[in-house]
Amino acid sequence: MNKAILLLGAVVVVAGVAYAVVPFGASAKLPDCDRAAAGVDEAAPLELAAIHDYDCARVFLAENDDRAAALAADLGYPSLAEEYASSSDYETLVIGAVDAGDRGFFAADPKALEATAEGEGAGFVQAIFDPAGALAGASEPAEVLHGLDIWNNDDNAALLVENCAAAGCESDATSCPSRLGLADKVKIASGAMGTADAVALCEPSFEWILALRRAGVVDTLCSASLQVNAGMADQAYLAGPCYPDGMAISEFRTWASADTARFLRAHAGEPISALIDADAAEMIEPGYPALAAFAQQSGESE
Repeated sequence: MNKAILLLGAVVVVAGVAYAVVPFGASAKLPDCDRAAAGVDEAAPLELAAIHDYDCARVFLAENDDRAAALAADLGYPSLAEEYASSSDYETLVIGAVDAGDRGFFAADPKALEATAEGEGAGFVQAIFDPAGALAGASEPAEVLHGLDIWNNDDNAALLVENCAAAGCESDATSCPSRLGLADKVKIASGAMGTADAVALCEPSFEWILALRRAGVVDTLCSASLQVNAGMADQAYLAGPCYPDGMAISEFRTWASADTARFLRAHAGEPISALIDADAAEMIEPGYPALAAFAQQSGESE
């Protein structure tokens, strides 16, 4: 297990190299942060409002412009990271997310499609927000189908089944541990193979888990580092959601700063004190100090 975690470090470097970029600057006029619209208490720190609302995130990043690119990446707003990062660092950030099958990085950003319209990750991102359009405009439909997210997505599964024959899916075999073939993926989409069976096609490894993420057959809401470490410890975890119901932050083997925003979005509307206990507050404090303190205060006042 230690070996798996050490190996994962190399993956994190590749997938997150731009997370620590030096801010490049953003000068657009700032909107108001409406905490009520963000669904958070008026007393909540701006950090929490930024997680739930794009305009609040813009205000938060402007107030922390010395580290805004890294914060935007952790919050899951690549279009805002683009405003602060250099073009080369931004490109590295997007490519890293694509290589890690990190759909959760783009999913909450209302301008992600626009921000990635050109560049290496354009097709991957378009397939998240407009899968039919991505397929229709693709020069290589098989690659779009390979990256199509079918985790808990019946519409995408049907799209894959409908288009697989024309794309030559049957001849695209799985290659362990780097690629889940379309011949197996269509079986998952049609219900002929379960997710747990797909996970078991190759020996457990960080490469194989990343391949499953890129193929969109496991939940990719969470960070790659969280999922790889949890999956290496227990393969059964990979067949379920990234953030299982009832599983506290402190129960995860690894917790990336990006997971804080994604976890809280997945549990929007729930009391913050119930989501972030004392142990969790200690884990998230390096990335979200004001949020950690607020959660602790909320728990003490109940």
